[in-house]
Amino acid sequence: MSIRILLSLCACLTLASCSNVNKPSQMTSDKPNVWVYSDLSDPRDRRSGGHPQTDPDDIVSLASFLLNADRFNIVSVVVGSTNRINLQNPMPFVEQTFVNAYRSDIKRLQQQFPNAQSEINFQWSSLTQKTNPHQFNPKRDYSDLSEFNTVKQLINFAKNNPVAVLSWGPITEPAIAIKHLLDTGDHKTLSNITVISHWTKSQLSQGSVEQPFKVANCWDDYPACDYMHQIALKEPNVKFIEVGSAGQKGLVNGSVNFEQMEQFENSRLGQLFLRGKFYYGKPDQSDAATHWLLTNLYPVNTQTYPNDGSLSIDQERDNVKRFYDAAPAMMQDLAQRNNAAAGSPFTKEHLSEFFTYVYKKKGKYEVYAPYADMNYQVFDNSGAEVKNGKFSFGNQELQIPVKAEKSYQVVVSYGDWQKQYWL
Repeated sequence: MSIRILLSLCACLTLASCSNVNKPSQMTSDKPNVWVYSDLSDPRDRRSGGHPQTDPDDIVSLASFLLNADRFNIVSVVVGSTNRINLQNPMPFVEQTFVNAYRSDIKRLQQQFPNAQSEINFQWSSLTQKTNPHQFNPKRDYSDLSEFNTVKQLINFAKNNPVAVLSWGPITEPAIAIKHLLDTGDHKTLSNITVISHWTKSQLSQGSVEQPFKVANCWDDYPACDYMHQIALKEPNVKFIEVGSAGQKGLVNGSVNFEQMEQFENSRLGQLFLRGKFYYGKPDQSDAATHWLLTNLYPVNTQTYPNDGSLSIDQERDNVKRFYDAAPAMMQDLAQRNNAAAGSPFTKEHLSEFFTYVYKKKGKYEVYAPYADMNYQVFDNSGAEVKNGKFSFGNQELQIPVKAEKSYQVVVSYGDWQKQYWL
């Protein structure tokens, strides 16, 4: 399935209608071509315990990326690129949020940033359109890509165009693409691809010096992660930049020094940036470190990382500091784009539906509230009220005794919106 954003046409098109994904004539030479693989899912699609299937940080990062649309030729954004089982189709969510927001904001954004492209191609990853998502197999010959349409399209584009492939989750599809090119001996196309991965290795956060690959994006498909890191060290034609934890520890943590967050409520893309996942005082655009590297406007860029997938602790620490120091300027840059797009924000009720999370985590109940003063009531299985009150904005603990799953019903309301959650 594919969704395109068009100013004058319907937003939903079939994949067959999106053949211009592979036409280099639409791309300008002065901006980098970018292909995104994201594990983004519909946050209403919950796993056991109530947490969204995948981390909503990709939602925040994608909003940041689209506000920077004038700086890139965005070839395609592939969502649901993970190996999570029974992942629901994320495309209706994408249409109700990102398609809606971009269509609403783009004309105003283009008045100040005329190079922002008028249409974006979104696709659902071929990995999760199956009952059992594919996990990378380093022993398999990937010459035949008939099972992997969202990899095949990348390869077709890269045959005639250099492209940066941003990986915002498990690195399965980039690994399939690289192995396909090596299996078929297509070194010309291989030389056109640079993979930039967020956090499949770290010696500073989640991982350690002893276990640098014990991080979520690596562990979700370890064979793909291991293959990418090993093949990049072995094959000079494989270009692989590992960003490590700099997106979280540098960009996100450094953005706390930006004091005008509320202005992001003025545009729809800005609201998705601000409300999708607010991580202890700042929007969690950790994956967005990969696209900020490509702007070449700040002291952190593709030249501050090796391109063989390696990342020493000193290199990671240095780039964390570079991102941390640059974060306030990046936020001010993003705010300028948000203000250019401002004029027709979503209702708060609309965003409350998608971005209110009530879940069990590490032996306690946590809440993410996209707005302050959201009302809540907690009931036990007998229907008796256990607790009520108002949430504050962002992350907080719901302080009630932990019991077996589905022991509590939590009713949250804001304005005309109301929803029930089970804990």
